[in-house]
Amino acid sequence: ILTNFLETKPLESTNKSGIYIAWNIMRNFANVVFIIVFLIIIYSQITSVGVSNYGIKKLVPRLIIAALLVNLSFIICAVLLDISNTLGYAIQDMFVEVRKATATIGKVHNWTDVTATILSNGAVIGGTAIALNMGTELLPMLVPILVGAGLAILLALLIMAARQALIMILVIISPLAFVCYLLPGTEEWFE
Repeated sequence: ILTNFLETKPLESTNKSGIYIAWNIMRNFANVVFIIVFLIIIYSQITSVGVSNYGIKKLVPRLIIAALLVNLSFIICAVLLDISNTLGYAIQDMFVEVRKATATIGKVHNWTDVTATILSNGAVIGGTAIALNMGTELLPMLVPILVGAGLAILLALLIMAARQALIMILVIISPLAFVCYLLPGTEEWFE
């Protein structure tokens, strides 16, 4: 179940992809901001009101860099997602090789068997120890531990599901993040 949440599907840059269409809309908003900034620079240069010459010289390189980053942000995000998936698969392969190299009890073929073996052995040993030694005295202590463990597992599943949605939202608003690079007051939002 968790492996489906860990893999992020590669981005498709076709007009049929909803993510690309939403990104395209955000990119258009960001390009409108560039037009407004260019108009402010032109107005400041003509009237000597607003941004100083030094400010313009400092702002123009940032404007060019931000314009390139905005219009390439979908490609940048796609490359970063591909790198993330590749690293994830490499780490998974490393763990599979460690599992193959490690001697286990009996013949275990996959992580499901390893987990089942550990949990079943732990449950049998733990259940026997509880039944023999503690009886019902340990039950009030076990209930909060089991409830806490259940809530932790539920929270982990929710975070994994929200991760997929958050990645897509961040890809869509990435042009606006690169626009925030322009001004010193909005640079913290870019970061």
